[in-house]
Amino acid sequence: MRSSSGALGLSDECSRAQGDSDSARRLPPGRASVTGLYSRAELLDAVRRWRRLYGCAPVRSDWDPVRARRRCDPDLAAAKAGRYRSGQWPSADTVRNHFGSFGAAIEAAGLHPRPGGADVRWTDEAILEALRDIAYEQGSPPRPENLDDPSEELPGVEVVVLRFGTWQEAIAAAGLEGE
Repeated sequence: MRSSSGALGLSDECSRAQGDSDSARRLPPGRASVTGLYSRAELLDAVRRWRRLYGCAPVRSDWDPVRARRRCDPDLAAAKAGRYRSGQWPSADTVRNHFGSFGAAIEAAGLHPRPGGADVRWTDEAILEALRDIAYEQGSPPRPENLDDPSEELPGVEVVVLRFGTWQEAIAAAGLEGE
């Protein structure tokens, strides 16, 4: 088997600046990854890169759009599917085939699986304040795509929906409904 910096270059990409989309690893559109396409080291790099980009370890539905559709709010499922289809991430099945379970891969990467997918860094009030700030800046209630790139200042869509149940419930809790 090839080295972890092999033909597709995930390890090289991970050592570059975070979020550099020009150097992101991509698979052909609509092609799910297969076990032989990634080494264990590359999968661990992908888990760690997700953590750097989104502030928390991935959960299985982040890399499995079918599971996301079955288990998540429609706005959240669409956001997860869009990120997965970008071709930058291995499939959840590939991870499970290498490590036995998705959670085992997260632990092997030196991270802790999210209990129920929760991100404990964001309090309810901090999330609502971030939503209000976006609404103030753009003059209308935020949409899920406004949180496609979570940061220290913005929670991810997943965090919002996991805390409030649905995107619309979060908007209502922030007092932005009907604006």
